Amino acid sequence: EAPDERERRRQREALASYDYLLHKRGTVVTPLTPSGKARFGDELVDVVSADGDYVERNSDIYVVEVLGNRVAVRRIA
Repeated sequence: EAPDERERRRQREALASYDYLLHKRGTVVTPLTPSGKARFGDELVDVVSADGDYVERNSDIYVVEVLGNRVAVRRIA
């Protein structure tokens, strides 16, 4: 990946707003330690455990807070 393409992608990601994910349910794709990836429909999103807890892969989660591109989730018991 060329440096200028990498910079364009970084800027796109920095501008991403995930407000529409608030209160949505998803599934953890990589373990949250406390950050990782989760799937919401067809979309893969970087997320962080709201409580800093470890969350296992394939756990059901929901979004409790969105601050810009920071998406905080909690495991559904």
